Amino acid sequence: HIEDIVQFTQEVVEQGYGYTTTDGSVWFDVAKLGGAYGAFAEGRGTSTAAAQAAALIEEDPASASDNKRDQRDFALWKAAKEGEISWPSPWGAGRPGWH
Repeated sequence: HIEDIVQFTQEVVEQGYGYTTTDGSVWFDVAKLGGAYGAFAEGRGTSTAAAQAAALIEEDPASASDNKRDQRDFALWKAAKEGEISWPSPWGAGRPGWH
């Protein structure tokens, strides 16, 4: 399903909800969602700020990057690192960024 994932990622970028970084990774831009990001946490009695803080604390270290626009952004496609399994993509060799 890698081809499907690459196609989906391309569509997210084309619609303006994703962006690429110099290392060849593609990130989802949560700021594009406005106040909707964290809305489900609001329904559980949690403030948006608390939900965002919790998301940062629980963030997968593999998704940490100085290239992200916002620390809440999450990887759609991760650039390949030496020794990792990878597939070709329009952004270079890499792998799906979510799990």
